[in-house]
Amino acid sequence: MSGAELAGFTATGFCVVLAILGLADSPRAFVPRVFAMGMLLLGAITACQAFAASATSLMEVVAWHQWKALVVGVAGATWLLFSLSFARSNSRELLLRSRWLLLGSVVLPIQLATMFRWSLYALDYAADAPAPEFLPLGWAGQVFYAVELLVAVLILSNLEGTLRASTGSKRWQIKFMVLGIGSIFVVQIYLASQTLLFSSVHLALEPVGPYTLLV
Repeated sequence: MSGAELAGFTATGFCVVLAILGLADSPRAFVPRVFAMGMLLLGAITACQAFAASATSLMEVVAWHQWKALVVGVAGATWLLFSLSFARSNSRELLLRSRWLLLGSVVLPIQLATMFRWSLYALDYAADAPAPEFLPLGWAGQVFYAVELLVAVLILSNLEGTLRASTGSKRWQIKFMVLGIGSIFVVQIYLASQTLLFSSVHLALEPVGPYTLLV
């Protein structure tokens, strides 16, 4: 098992554990449920990355990245929902005002990852082609990563707003959560920016996500 596979599967396991711990105290509360769902989706993403790292053919790599894109679309909207509701006294109002943004953040990526999945990458698909080092983006891939980048920026912006608005002991209680989740999306912004800049997914950078989750 390669380092990328080990990191991916280990990160998946930790995400599942954190999801369970997040629900342990308040299983019926809204925010812990959203957090748990977000962690499970991050675990699914790292699992897809681990399986893609173990693939030996182009079609296997593409298939796992298509699944990853679908999960990323749902995960982005889930964490955007979390960032709007975590430690916010006016979360109901924020969610109501942002309902169309939340809807768009999940519908558009899912459509791209399903209806236009063969346009995510500009490849000459061949069943016997070896696993590549890069996945050149197609037009759907360009739009998908642009949306992913925008959603990650919005999540960071909302988390920063939450931290700035908090005071005293409340700030102390939430700062580690904000820093932890924020670091994940800082890395996502970097990776999405690199992908858009070079118009291709650099597969050697894929393990960065699981390593960030572990940290």
